[in-house]
Amino acid sequence: IVLPLMAALTTWFSRRAKGAFRETRSTVANVVGRLAENIDGMRVIQAFAQERAMEQKFQAVNRENRDAHVAAMTLSFIFLPAIEFLGILATAIVLWFGGRAVTGGTVTLGVMVAFLAYVTRFFQPIQELSQIYTMLQSAMAGGEKVLELLAEPPEVDDPVLEEAADAVELPRVRGRIEFEGVRFRYREDAPEVLHGIDLRIEPGQTVAFVGPTGAGKSTISRLIQRFYDVDEGAIRIDGVDIRTVTQVSLRRQTGLVPQDPFLFSGTIAENIRFGRPEADLAAVKTAARLANAHDFILGTPDGYETRVLEGAANISVGQRQLICIARAALVDPAILILDEATASVDSLTEMLIQSALEKLLAGRTAIVIAHRLSTIRNADRIVVIDDGRIVQEGRHEELVEVEGLYRRLYDRQFSENGKEDQIGRKGSQ
Repeated sequence: IVLPLMAALTTWFSRRAKGAFRETRSTVANVVGRLAENIDGMRVIQAFAQERAMEQKFQAVNRENRDAHVAAMTLSFIFLPAIEFLGILATAIVLWFGGRAVTGGTVTLGVMVAFLAYVTRFFQPIQELSQIYTMLQSAMAGGEKVLELLAEPPEVDDPVLEEAADAVELPRVRGRIEFEGVRFRYREDAPEVLHGIDLRIEPGQTVAFVGPTGAGKSTISRLIQRFYDVDEGAIRIDGVDIRTVTQVSLRRQTGLVPQDPFLFSGTIAENIRFGRPEADLAAVKTAARLANAHDFILGTPDGYETRVLEGAANISVGQRQLICIARAALVDPAILILDEATASVDSLTEMLIQSALEKLLAGRTAIVIAHRLSTIRNADRIVVIDDGRIVQEGRHEELVEVEGLYRRLYDRQFSENGKEDQIGRKGSQ
């Protein structure tokens, strides 16, 4: 009589608990995410006096988390006592019918006592398992997300072309980059970002990409390093389709100086040798001198052994960028990508960075993405991107003399109240 009831109760609990514990995991993630966001954005919150508003939003998220946990625990505290009750009910049934059988002389008292012992031994492990089952349901809810993440196939894999059975190591390259009919979108349901890009960059050339925000400049640099795969067309380095080589061998030959310089926890020396962990201190110092970072590093409390605090709070943005340039210089890449490397620094630091980059770019193929046109005057070629298409190509002096997007961008940056920047005009003559 009791076993079917127990099976039905377990089935009911399993169905309800799975959803309840999933909800608790989701709400915990919301709480942690909101907390991390508020801590990272604390300066902005304080600057706009929104402490109270953000506190109320956090309290609302926290209430959802509390309610979800209360609902899940309520199910647990219904299930466990119910299992206990069914065990007691089984004992009561044995006592009732056994007692009647004993008084009727059908069975002896010893038989009834034995059955009571059997019932206790039978239900004791079931009750213990029910407690474990509750924890198991909670663990399964969290494990589902982990397993889902582990089962997610990588978007970029080695290799992706059917004709390449196995990805091969990319040998040392000279740096010729070719785009052939490249089309790309970030998701299948997203609009196309690049529309049939055809471009050839010769070894040792410095090519700058300019254009409005959202035109697709940074996307081009990400495709070169194969953070994404093209939807149509191909990108070749020294004639080799980058989808046929291993990602490690490709990225070891490309250096990146990002717009937002990122430093890891550790020492300054460890950050510089990040791409080459085996490099000795002499090589680190050589790279730092090349990046114009050596002097300021010596001025820190412990020099190259100065520890970088969380978020690099003890190092300015410009100094972080110089360290990133030193990191790229130490790797000695054949292809260097500069993604708005001077966008967030002052004019003096920009001069240091420009000087460092001139030394670093010597003999390398360089892709320079810039909004400040002053940083790309000396580029071998400037490619103007608009809405995912190449609309102009040429040198600065050529592009500034013809009507087009580059001329409009130039006038917007170097003209104020109708007065053109004299330095810029002299450079274009």
